[in-house]
Amino acid sequence: MIKSDPYDFYLQRLEDTEGSGLGLVTMMNDYEAQLGWKIETVQKNPEVVTVTTMVQLTV
Repeated sequence: MIKSDPYDFYLQRLEDTEGSGLGLVTMMNDYEAQLGWKIETVQKNPEVVTVTTMVQLTV
């Protein structure tokens, strides 16, 4: 598991004009969301991979 301060990452992403990802970082920063990813190989030849993003929010 990789951990970093969401606010520092948010500011870093604001300065980076090439990338996206601010939506997920905003949820982490503003709503203390917990994020996770599930990566699965669906097919080997040619390789097909699915990535599922999960978000946990306290309401």
